Amino acid sequence: MQVTVHVGMHKVATTFLQRQVFPHFREVNLAILDSTVDELFDGDGPLLISAEQIGGVPWRREGVVGRLHPTDWMQMFRDRLRRVKKVFPNASITLGVRPHLDLIRSLYSQFLKEGGTIGVKGFFSLRGESFLSPQDLRMSKRVQIILDNFDDLFLYTLEDLKVRPGELYDCLLDFTGGTSIGRIGSGGKNSGLDTNP
Repeated sequence: MQVTVHVGMHKVATTFLQRQVFPHFREVNLAILDSTVDELFDGDGPLLISAEQIGGVPWRREGVVGRLHPTDWMQMFRDRLRRVKKVFPNASITLGVRPHLDLIRSLYSQFLKEGGTIGVKGFFSLRGESFLSPQDLRMSKRVQIILDNFDDLFLYTLEDLKVRPGELYDCLLDFTGGTSIGRIGSGGKNSGLDTNP
């Protein structure tokens, strides 16, 4: 069985793809791993697993007062992909990326929404003396981790989704082994993943 794992990185339209695009891939069994796992066992066609959690989270809420604390986001990414490899050793991987500055802005906005209180300079600095590590934003490192564990990678950008959505959907459909796509709506604005549900 063909298995494709969509590594839903933070802030690259994962929720939009899960809600508005992937459900319209015909002949593909979709399992969004924040729901039940029934989808993993239904149907005979290709399986598309989409889980934002595989990409890891840049911070967690800890302690009695629930302060936000950074994680080792890159190590979490590496560990979770190794676990995927153990379960689905021949899976193909999809990964979306976003320009660094846009990603930092979006992450900082989400950080503030979740109760973060440090200023932007304390949130991110190229010197690395900040809440978010520059190391965590090295997308080339994330790609290399995937390629070290899997043979097939489909890499797309958030810009691809914005500028050429139909073309991107067709390429994703082909990569996942689907046969056709139903009508896809615009979906509106995403509220983002709460890293601390």
